[in-house]
Amino acid sequence: MFIFQIILGFFLINILSASSSSTINQPDFYEHGLAQRDNGNWAAALKIWLAAKDSMNQPDPRIGIAFIELATQKQAANYYDDASAIYFWGLPASHRIQFKNEIAQEIERISPLLNDGDRTAWFKLLENGDGRLYNEIKGFWLKNDPIPTTEINERLIEHWERIAHAREKFKMENTTVYGTDDRGLVFIKFGAPDEDVTGNFGSDQLEIMRWVDDFQLRQEIQRYNNNPDFEVWVYKKMKGDESAIFLFGKKEGYGRYGLRFGIEDLIPERAFRRRSAQTSLGVLPGAMLQLMYYSQLILLDQYYLDRYRELEAMWSNARAGGRLAPDYEVIKGQIDHYHNQDKATAEFDYLPLDRTDALEGLERLELKHKPFRFLDHELNPLLSLMVVSDARDVDDADFPPFFAVERPSKLKHRHILVAYDEHWNTKEKIVDYPALQNTNTSTFFVKQTNFPARYMLVAEKVQLEARLQELRETDIPDTAKVVGIGSTFLGEISPLSTDTTQFEISDVILGVLAPEPLGLSERFAFPVMPRDPFKHSEPLRVYVEFYHLSRDELNTAIAIECRIERIKEKGKLDKQKKQLSTSFNFEPFERTTSKIFELDISRLVPGDYEFTLSASTKDSKHKKIRQATFRIAE
Repeated sequence: MFIFQIILGFFLINILSASSSSTINQPDFYEHGLAQRDNGNWAAALKIWLAAKDSMNQPDPRIGIAFIELATQKQAANYYDDASAIYFWGLPASHRIQFKNEIAQEIERISPLLNDGDRTAWFKLLENGDGRLYNEIKGFWLKNDPIPTTEINERLIEHWERIAHAREKFKMENTTVYGTDDRGLVFIKFGAPDEDVTGNFGSDQLEIMRWVDDFQLRQEIQRYNNNPDFEVWVYKKMKGDESAIFLFGKKEGYGRYGLRFGIEDLIPERAFRRRSAQTSLGVLPGAMLQLMYYSQLILLDQYYLDRYRELEAMWSNARAGGRLAPDYEVIKGQIDHYHNQDKATAEFDYLPLDRTDALEGLERLELKHKPFRFLDHELNPLLSLMVVSDARDVDDADFPPFFAVERPSKLKHRHILVAYDEHWNTKEKIVDYPALQNTNTSTFFVKQTNFPARYMLVAEKVQLEARLQELRETDIPDTAKVVGIGSTFLGEISPLSTDTTQFEISDVILGVLAPEPLGLSERFAFPVMPRDPFKHSEPLRVYVEFYHLSRDELNTAIAIECRIERIKEKGKLDKQKKQLSTSFNFEPFERTTSKIFELDISRLVPGDYEFTLSASTKDSKHKKIRQATFRIAE
């Protein structure tokens, strides 16, 4: 090892000495690393590229991509910290014209995880030489980092580990950007299937013998049976409670191996033509093969069992009506229906863009938050975030219980707020230990600037060495074992305006009094996070602040309009039914003032609601709108 380090040192010195003192011969690092890799010295290649990161004046995306590709291919976990860092280091060169092809290839490798709009936007940035592309790529991986508090970007590493595995295992064809067959594309998006089965269709004759007694008729149907090879992957609960099913095979049993739209794709198309039934006593050969093939998979997933039962009922109804087989039109309609459903799955419609296994072994925490933007006494913009976490499975429309008192336990929560600047560099990191106050709720205060900032919230459940009810911050060290995780990306939150010539208002607070330790301050009547759900027998309490009122606007009425509308399924508002609206005026006596008022919600039925407040000054006609959501209990 010592001799190798000496050799590597001499090698790096030779590279550096071949360049001027101010400019590094950048391609040398990349090419020499490739030479070491191709000679089987993969560890030496990684060290050369790692040294390049600290020595080069200009980043090189080829080095960053080659490093993470090689480290994950060799499963060199001790290099994964460096792999994440060097990958991001290389990206700022993405707008440089000489690396345009390399960056285009990297976008293609990420594209299966993107929606069509983002993919188009990225390529447009690349074509225009726009350096913001770096921010887009880095931001994508940071937003999808399942454990943002570690140095490793687990989803980025997992992506490249999957590429390495797919390239090794799924190479019957070269039909994807990864140099794999279609199984590689599905694997890289969703990981290993929950269940899979391989075989060939049509080898079991029991199903055809159940429906067809005539030997010659069975022989005629079998002429269309190519006994096609197949592979089926099942991903549980990918569409709500339903599975996502991917079928791989060769079209009609021959030709290119790939992802198929359904079992019917493996049956010769001519077996479904009307004239094919002329020599089989009116029985459509393709329909019989279809029933046979589905019967082989009924134990794999409810999806196939349901389809088999539908087809079985179709045949049983035909027999009950005195026919040997279902009518052609009935069969054709069913085939078209299945084809459309299976095509949607094969084209990844209505499915998540990807699925990660990086959280395997960790408990998933529910994490909810409420933001509140306001101006401090010096009229500087501040952001308050109240955060609550819970270990229970909570429906997306629900909130975990706030201010829950914890029992003595070795397991405690901590909350982390990470702020990023416009280049996705970490701007601020705040850690709070709600367990110090025996609650699961934290309140963060962040000073906002005029520069864009994005925010990530993280909840971690850590395991202590002993059960503690009275905690000190030192009782929960940074090195404590993390056994649960939850995170959510907040995106950009724009600060309120500090222009004293423009009317401005805070966000609205819907809430109740907080426990004493968690009260925001005497300035606020109640916390940002409301008790959820509200009881319709209690009034809805609203708090809002007003800023930058001119002298002419003092002692002049501010007009307030409030509207409450019910939220239907899929987040749409019920515009057909009027819920609640009210308006009133009040006179401010200071340039910065606040207002607390209550609304009677006793007539509203249980459910989710959107609250909209509109405020305008009488003279200047400045108007501001703020919204919030709340729920009324059953």
